[in-house]
Amino acid sequence: MFLYYLLFYYRSKMWILVLLCMLSLNITQAPVRGNSTQMYYATLIIDRSAINKTYNSLQKFKVKDSNVTISEIKMTTECKVQNDGTYSQKKCMCKPGYKWRDEVCSNTSHHDQEWCLHQPNSFPRCISISSVGVTGNIQLVVDGYKGCLTVKSSEAYQTCNDNVTKAIQREYSLIRGFDTLGSLEYSVGSVIVNFAMKFASAVESQNLFERSITLGRTMSGSLTLETTGFVSLKVPSYSVLYNSSASINCTTEENLNAEPKWTLKRKDGDFLITNGRISTVSIVPKHTKVTLNQVNEHWEGEYVCLFVQEKNGTTINHRANATMDVCLIPTIETSAEPTFPLCKRESDIFLVTVKCQIKKSSESYTVTWNSDATPKGSTEEGDTQTYSAEKLIDCKRTSNNGSGSPSVSCTFTNQCNQTQTQHVMVSVIYVGDKYCVGQGDWGHTKASFTAQIKCHKHAGARKRKCSHTGTWEKEVSECVEKKLYDVLESAKISDIGLGELSLNAATVFERFKNVTKTSTLPGYANLDTSVTVLTTMNEKLLNTSMTNQTAIDVSIKESETSLNDL
Repeated sequence: MFLYYLLFYYRSKMWILVLLCMLSLNITQAPVRGNSTQMYYATLIIDRSAINKTYNSLQKFKVKDSNVTISEIKMTTECKVQNDGTYSQKKCMCKPGYKWRDEVCSNTSHHDQEWCLHQPNSFPRCISISSVGVTGNIQLVVDGYKGCLTVKSSEAYQTCNDNVTKAIQREYSLIRGFDTLGSLEYSVGSVIVNFAMKFASAVESQNLFERSITLGRTMSGSLTLETTGFVSLKVPSYSVLYNSSASINCTTEENLNAEPKWTLKRKDGDFLITNGRISTVSIVPKHTKVTLNQVNEHWEGEYVCLFVQEKNGTTINHRANATMDVCLIPTIETSAEPTFPLCKRESDIFLVTVKCQIKKSSESYTVTWNSDATPKGSTEEGDTQTYSAEKLIDCKRTSNNGSGSPSVSCTFTNQCNQTQTQHVMVSVIYVGDKYCVGQGDWGHTKASFTAQIKCHKHAGARKRKCSHTGTWEKEVSECVEKKLYDVLESAKISDIGLGELSLNAATVFERFKNVTKTSTLPGYANLDTSVTVLTTMNEKLLNTSMTNQTAIDVSIKESETSLNDL
């Protein structure tokens, strides 16, 4: 059987037809009999007016060899050459049912059924939307393939490589649409054969699976394959609004008879997507979906939908992946320098620097300030980015809208035009106001206000109140060991649907136990945070049935013991 795919070009009055021929030979091999497929490409140049006649004639084309037949002819690509007198270029588009490979058409914005630009001497070709790619490896355990690990120029290598290539081609060419088998690569660990194949049309998964099992049995090896084209994944084509809902859909052309597995890949790791407080996974034949009811920074990344077929030492991973962008909204921490400007005369004027600090992220924010503040750019340090602005403040109470505390605000706007605003009140110590005189780390502080200093290398802040009479009270430290703070943050999101709750809980308890054993956690803040970790997890695990409940109970008891030792 021949399958012709036509690629039409026209230059002036002449058309160039590039034919992709799928040749099927009726062959016999023990113990199977079937059609072995080979792909051929040819170019025809014909008069433009003869295109319909030629196309109709090809439909009736016969082959004298009784073992070879032509099943159908299809047009895949249409092109035209344009010449403005100084520069020639070729414009091509795919016909319905076909698409560009990314490496063929790299226009910044194009669709398969729109024109794509190419070099005039190129012959681009669209591929079927049902085309399938396969990469994989065969782990061979017999001695007969050791020659494949020798030098490539050696006779032993060439003989071994030829035998392996023929064995793979012989089996997979029996699948309709078999196109190419790339160069083989070999590695140690017994003998591991790495290969890649392309199929020009749709492939039945069961056929691929059975051929792979047969190949593994023939070569006395185990196979692991990964496919593209069997599974389609669609994420929102736009950046998703923060705190909005979203759906990610995964479909297959046929029932793969395998349970789908969802994974989210982020810079900080890979996470199994399950049913949780934010995510819901639904499964019906040939369709699975993840529904998110509140999208935030935890859900930005690459989504992977995976179906795994396994039998007799052969594993096939049918995978599709796509990246979902989320418009992020930051948590803003503010500060002012000086925090409490001290007026000695009503004529005094201060230039106060206000800072808005956020964690670095993939979001590109537009930062604006209220009209009477002068932006001073941003600086980066570690995982934070700080934006600054200056504001002139005088010491006349009536100059500050009568409030006594002038305000500065910073507004962060994301790519989806969502905003987050934080206000900074500058508490001025006016002439005659009571205040606490600066002492050590603590600057002048207005009476009845509390001064704060960010903890060094810890989460939280140190606080010290200036009483209404203008005397310092004792410092209160809310500094929390960074590792313990991170454990609490993990506990808070353990049930959102990224990972199984039971496994997340076990991880939280294990980390908590390690922190309490390896770190000294003095102070009320660390004790309070430790209690919060346990109560948070207790609430999430309440009335939850889990398969490893015994292990969780042990972890809880060990964690409570660690807490008692603080």
